[in-house]
Amino acid sequence: MPKKTFQNLPLKKRKRIEAVAIDEFAERSFTSASISAIVAKAGIAKGSFYQYFEGKEDLYLHIVKLSNQEKGALVREVGLPGNPMDTFGYLRWMLQVGFLFELRFPKLAKITYQAFVEDLPFLKDEQGNPKGGGTFYFNDVLSQGIVHEDVAPWVDTNMASYIIASIYHHFGPYLLRRLNLTPEDFGKGRLDIFEDQLVQDLFDNLLDILSAGIARDPEIRNHFFSKTNITKQGN
Repeated sequence: MPKKTFQNLPLKKRKRIEAVAIDEFAERSFTSASISAIVAKAGIAKGSFYQYFEGKEDLYLHIVKLSNQEKGALVREVGLPGNPMDTFGYLRWMLQVGFLFELRFPKLAKITYQAFVEDLPFLKDEQGNPKGGGTFYFNDVLSQGIVHEDVAPWVDTNMASYIIASIYHHFGPYLLRRLNLTPEDFGKGRLDIFEDQLVQDLFDNLLDILSAGIARDPEIRNHFFSKTNITKQGN
Protein backbone atom coordinates (compact mmCIF):
# COMPACT_ATOMS: atom_id res chain seq x y z
CA MET A 1 0.00 0.00 0.00
CA PRO A 2 1.15 3.61 -0.52
CA LYS A 3 3.63 5.09 1.89
CA LYS A 4 2.70 7.97 4.18
CA THR A 5 4.56 10.37 1.88
CA PHE A 6 2.04 9.62 -0.88
CA GLN A 7 -0.91 10.13 1.45
CA ASN A 8 0.55 13.49 2.46
CA LEU A 9 0.67 14.76 -1.14
CA PRO A 10 -1.88 17.35 -2.26
CA LEU A 11 -5.07 15.67 -3.47
CA LYS A 12 -4.65 16.97 -7.03
CA LYS A 13 -1.16 15.43 -7.32
CA ARG A 14 -2.30 12.09 -5.87
CA LYS A 15 -5.20 11.97 -8.32
CA ARG A 16 -2.89 12.72 -11.25
CA ILE A 17 -0.53 9.88 -10.33
CA GLU A 18 -3.46 7.50 -9.86
CA ALA A 19 -5.04 8.53 -13.18
CA VAL A 20 -1.77 7.98 -15.06
CA ALA A 21 -1.28 4.59 -13.37
CA ILE A 22 -4.83 3.54 -14.29
CA ASP A 23 -4.20 4.52 -17.91
CA GLU A 24 -0.92 2.58 -18.02
CA PHE A 25 -2.23 -0.59 -16.36
CA ALA A 26 -5.41 -0.55 -18.46
CA GLU A 27 -3.49 -0.14 -21.70
CA ARG A 28 -0.55 -2.44 -21.05
CA SER A 29 -1.51 -4.79 -18.13
CA PHE A 30 0.53 -5.22 -14.95
CA THR A 31 3.28 -7.31 -16.54
CA SER A 32 3.95 -4.89 -19.39
CA ALA A 33 3.33 -1.63 -17.54
CA SER A 34 6.34 0.65 -17.13
CA ILE A 35 7.18 2.68 -14.04
CA SER A 36 9.31 4.93 -16.26
CA ALA A 37 6.27 5.69 -18.41
CA ILE A 38 4.11 6.36 -15.35
CA VAL A 39 6.53 8.82 -13.72
CA ALA A 40 7.15 10.60 -17.03
CA LYS A 41 3.44 11.09 -17.71
CA ALA A 42 2.74 12.03 -14.08
CA GLY A 43 5.55 14.59 -14.11
CA ILE A 44 7.42 13.22 -11.10
CA ALA A 45 10.97 12.00 -10.61
CA LYS A 46 11.56 8.27 -10.50
CA GLY A 47 13.19 8.67 -7.11
CA SER A 48 10.04 10.36 -5.84
CA PHE A 49 7.97 7.40 -7.01
CA TYR A 50 9.86 5.09 -4.66
CA GLN A 51 9.21 7.51 -1.83
CA TYR A 52 5.49 6.97 -2.50
CA PHE A 53 5.39 3.24 -3.30
CA GLU A 54 7.60 0.19 -2.75
CA GLY A 55 7.40 -0.62 -6.47
CA LYS A 56 5.06 -1.45 -9.34
CA GLU A 57 3.30 -4.19 -7.39
CA ASP A 58 2.56 -1.79 -4.53
CA LEU A 59 1.10 0.78 -6.94
CA TYR A 60 -0.98 -1.89 -8.67
CA LEU A 61 -2.44 -3.07 -5.37
CA HIS A 62 -3.37 0.52 -4.62
CA ILE A 63 -5.22 0.80 -7.95
CA VAL A 64 -6.98 -2.52 -7.31
CA LYS A 65 -8.07 -1.17 -3.92
CA LEU A 66 -9.45 1.96 -5.60
CA SER A 67 -11.33 -0.26 -8.05
CA ASN A 68 -12.84 -2.27 -5.19
CA GLN A 69 -13.88 0.95 -3.46
CA GLU A 70 -15.68 2.13 -6.60
CA LYS A 71 -17.42 -1.26 -6.87
CA GLY A 72 -18.47 -1.03 -3.23
CA ALA A 73 -19.90 2.45 -3.78
CA LEU A 74 -21.75 1.19 -6.86
CA VAL A 75 -23.26 -1.71 -4.92
CA ARG A 76 -24.45 0.68 -2.22
CA GLU A 77 -25.94 2.97 -4.87
CA VAL A 78 -27.75 0.20 -6.73
CA GLY A 79 -28.79 -1.69 -3.62
CA LEU A 80 -30.16 -5.20 -3.43
CA PRO A 81 -33.63 -5.84 -4.86
CA GLY A 82 -36.38 -5.69 -2.27
CA ASN A 83 -37.65 -9.20 -2.96
CA PRO A 84 -35.76 -12.26 -1.64
CA MET A 85 -33.46 -13.84 -4.22
CA ASP A 86 -32.34 -17.40 -4.78
CA THR A 87 -28.76 -18.14 -5.87
CA PHE A 88 -29.48 -17.48 -9.54
CA GLY A 89 -31.28 -14.23 -8.81
CA TYR A 90 -28.26 -13.12 -6.81
CA LEU A 91 -25.88 -14.12 -9.62
CA ARG A 92 -28.04 -12.16 -12.07
CA TRP A 93 -27.80 -9.10 -9.82
CA MET A 94 -24.01 -9.48 -9.52
CA LEU A 95 -23.60 -9.73 -13.30
CA GLN A 96 -25.72 -6.61 -13.79
CA VAL A 97 -23.61 -4.67 -11.30
CA GLY A 98 -20.53 -5.90 -13.16
CA PHE A 99 -21.93 -4.56 -16.43
CA LEU A 100 -22.76 -1.23 -14.79
CA PHE A 101 -19.18 -1.06 -13.48
CA GLU A 102 -17.95 -1.71 -17.04
CA LEU A 103 -20.02 1.23 -18.26
CA ARG A 104 -18.97 3.68 -15.56
CA PHE A 105 -15.34 2.68 -15.10
CA PRO A 106 -14.15 0.98 -18.32
CA LYS A 107 -10.45 1.38 -17.50
CA LEU A 108 -10.78 -0.06 -13.99
CA ALA A 109 -12.91 -2.89 -15.41
CA LYS A 110 -10.16 -3.63 -17.93
CA ILE A 111 -7.55 -3.73 -15.16
CA THR A 112 -9.75 -6.14 -13.18
CA TYR A 113 -10.12 -8.34 -16.25
CA GLN A 114 -6.39 -8.34 -16.95
CA ALA A 115 -5.65 -9.27 -13.34
CA PHE A 116 -8.02 -12.23 -13.75
CA VAL A 117 -6.32 -13.32 -17.00
CA GLU A 118 -2.76 -12.82 -15.78
CA ASP A 119 -3.48 -14.77 -12.58
CA LEU A 120 -1.04 -12.59 -10.61
CA PRO A 121 0.50 -14.45 -7.64
CA PHE A 122 0.59 -11.42 -5.32
CA LEU A 123 -3.22 -11.21 -5.56
CA LYS A 124 -3.54 -14.66 -3.95
CA ASP A 125 -3.39 -15.93 -0.40
CA GLU A 126 -0.96 -18.53 0.95
CA GLN A 127 -3.16 -21.36 -0.39
CA GLY A 128 -3.10 -19.90 -3.89
CA ASN A 129 -6.71 -18.68 -3.77
CA PRO A 130 -7.65 -15.17 -4.98
CA LYS A 131 -7.79 -12.62 -2.17
CA GLY A 132 -11.53 -12.00 -2.29
CA GLY A 133 -13.62 -11.12 -5.31
CA GLY A 134 -13.52 -12.96 -8.63
CA THR A 135 -13.63 -16.74 -8.51
CA PHE A 136 -13.33 -16.78 -4.71
CA TYR A 137 -16.56 -14.81 -4.26
CA PHE A 138 -18.49 -16.76 -6.90
CA ASN A 139 -17.30 -20.01 -5.33
CA ASP A 140 -18.72 -18.89 -2.00
CA VAL A 141 -22.06 -17.98 -3.62
CA LEU A 142 -22.30 -21.38 -5.37
CA SER A 143 -21.33 -23.24 -2.21
CA GLN A 144 -24.12 -21.47 -0.36
CA GLY A 145 -26.40 -22.34 -3.29
CA ILE A 146 -25.71 -26.03 -2.71
CA VAL A 147 -26.52 -25.63 0.99
CA HIS A 148 -29.82 -23.92 0.12
CA GLU A 149 -30.56 -26.56 -2.54
CA ASP A 150 -30.56 -24.12 -5.46
CA VAL A 151 -27.41 -25.62 -7.02
CA ALA A 152 -26.95 -29.32 -7.77
CA PRO A 153 -24.63 -31.04 -5.25
CA TRP A 154 -22.59 -32.65 -8.05
CA VAL A 155 -21.43 -29.23 -9.33
CA ASP A 156 -17.67 -28.59 -9.06
CA THR A 157 -17.92 -25.11 -7.55
CA ASN A 158 -14.28 -24.27 -8.33
CA MET A 159 -14.78 -24.89 -12.04
CA ALA A 160 -18.25 -23.33 -12.13
CA SER A 161 -17.04 -20.20 -10.34
CA TYR A 162 -14.18 -19.85 -12.83
CA ILE A 163 -16.66 -20.08 -15.72
CA ILE A 164 -18.97 -17.50 -14.13
CA ALA A 165 -16.02 -15.19 -13.39
CA SER A 166 -15.00 -15.48 -17.05
CA ILE A 167 -18.54 -14.52 -18.06
CA TYR A 168 -18.47 -11.65 -15.55
CA HIS A 169 -15.39 -10.17 -17.22
CA HIS A 170 -16.49 -10.76 -20.82
CA PHE A 171 -20.23 -10.14 -20.76
CA GLY A 172 -20.03 -6.34 -20.39
CA PRO A 173 -17.97 -5.76 -23.57
CA TYR A 174 -20.15 -8.32 -25.38
CA LEU A 175 -23.34 -6.47 -24.42
CA LEU A 176 -21.91 -3.15 -25.59
CA ARG A 177 -21.11 -4.70 -28.98
CA ARG A 178 -24.51 -6.40 -29.08
CA LEU A 179 -26.27 -3.10 -28.36
CA ASN A 180 -23.93 -1.10 -30.61
CA LEU A 181 -23.14 1.24 -27.72
CA THR A 182 -20.05 2.58 -25.94
CA PRO A 183 -19.50 3.53 -22.28
CA GLU A 184 -19.71 7.15 -23.46
CA ASP A 185 -23.28 6.52 -24.66
CA PHE A 186 -24.19 5.48 -21.13
CA GLY A 187 -22.75 8.74 -19.82
CA LYS A 188 -25.01 10.62 -22.24
CA GLY A 189 -28.05 8.90 -20.80
CA ARG A 190 -28.66 6.60 -23.76
CA LEU A 191 -28.90 3.44 -21.68
CA ASP A 192 -30.49 2.56 -18.36
CA ILE A 193 -29.64 -1.11 -17.92
CA PHE A 194 -32.39 -1.67 -15.34
CA GLU A 195 -35.07 -0.22 -17.62
CA ASP A 196 -33.89 -1.35 -21.06
CA GLN A 197 -35.98 -4.41 -22.00
CA LEU A 198 -33.43 -5.95 -24.36
CA VAL A 199 -30.70 -5.73 -21.71
CA GLN A 200 -32.97 -7.37 -19.15
CA ASP A 201 -33.98 -10.09 -21.62
CA LEU A 202 -30.32 -10.83 -22.34
CA PHE A 203 -29.57 -11.17 -18.63
CA ASP A 204 -32.60 -13.44 -18.27
CA ASN A 205 -31.34 -15.61 -21.10
CA LEU A 206 -27.84 -15.76 -19.64
CA LEU A 207 -29.25 -16.99 -16.34
CA ASP A 208 -31.38 -19.54 -18.21
CA ILE A 209 -28.18 -20.89 -19.71
CA LEU A 210 -26.40 -21.00 -16.35
CA SER A 211 -29.31 -22.55 -14.46
CA ALA A 212 -29.80 -25.17 -17.17
CA GLY A 213 -26.27 -26.32 -16.49
CA ILE A 214 -25.95 -26.25 -12.71
CA ALA A 215 -29.44 -25.97 -11.17
CA ARG A 216 -30.42 -28.66 -8.69
CA ASP A 217 -33.91 -29.11 -10.14
CA PRO A 218 -33.63 -31.52 -13.12
CA GLU A 219 -36.81 -30.02 -14.58
CA ILE A 220 -34.95 -26.76 -15.13
CA ARG A 221 -32.20 -28.57 -17.04
CA ASN A 222 -34.51 -30.86 -19.02
CA HIS A 223 -36.89 -28.13 -20.13
CA PHE A 224 -34.39 -25.37 -20.78
CA PHE A 225 -35.05 -23.31 -23.88
CA SER A 226 -33.87 -19.96 -25.26
CA LYS A 227 -36.31 -17.07 -25.15
CA THR A 228 -37.87 -16.50 -28.57
CA ASN A 229 -37.40 -12.74 -28.55
CA ILE A 230 -33.66 -13.14 -27.79
CA THR A 231 -33.17 -15.74 -30.52
CA LYS A 232 -34.64 -13.35 -33.06
CA GLN A 233 -32.03 -10.73 -32.17
CA GLY A 234 -29.24 -12.86 -33.68
CA ASN A 235 -25.79 -13.72 -32.35
